[in-house]
Amino acid sequence: MSKEVEPKKHPGRNGSDDDHQFKRTYSLDVKLSPIEHDALKSEWKKSDFNSVAQFVRNKIFVVKKPKLIFTGIKNKKIKI
Repeated sequence: MSKEVEPKKHPGRNGSDDDHQFKRTYSLDVKLSPIEHDALKSEWKKSDFNSVAQFVRNKIFVVKKPKLIFTGIKNKKIKI
């Protein structure tokens, strides 16, 4: 790692619920097609996140429980 980990002086000062304790000193460049970009913006606007960066970090690092899929009713899957 070329950059040292730097603690934030005031975590969460930007008005968000971000409790991350360290400065974010790296960036990630992702190439998207226009369709993917529109889909990303659409999903972000439906969310409660203040920025696309917060939304994308959540999608990358927060693992949600998968939906349960039950089978057996005439071989039909039921998602819950």
